Amino acid sequence: MDPNFSSKIFDVCRTCLREINHGSKISYLDTVPLNPESATITTKLKDCVPELDLSVTPNAAICGECTEAINLTHKFKKRCLKSEKDIRKYVRWMGIALKRVDLVQMLHVNKIRANIRPFPVAAAQQR
Repeated sequence: MDPNFSSKIFDVCRTCLREINHGSKISYLDTVPLNPESATITTKLKDCVPELDLSVTPNAAICGECTEAINLTHKFKKRCLKSEKDIRKYVRWMGIALKRVDLVQMLHVNKIRANIRPFPVAAAQQR
């Protein structure tokens, strides 16, 4: 078969290689999101599945199921990385080398820290 042949009766999902019939939910790798702060499908795929070589299929289609899966995966990864950042911040704030972190204690300390208002500088200077 001619490698340049494309009947375009249907698209093929780049991630699961299933047919996407016209009328089904579909995304394209090069589509720019409506919200400029949102990552593109391409960015999310590169971030979550760096082993994919997306350059061999420019502006490939992604089926609705895979689009939903990559959005959830990317959101989950961001949540995990934020938690890891918070744990590292807590360990630095405690000022000791912790081999194990008690997450219940960490949440308790963070809640206390969030409720403590810094002493006003002006009030301190008046005394």
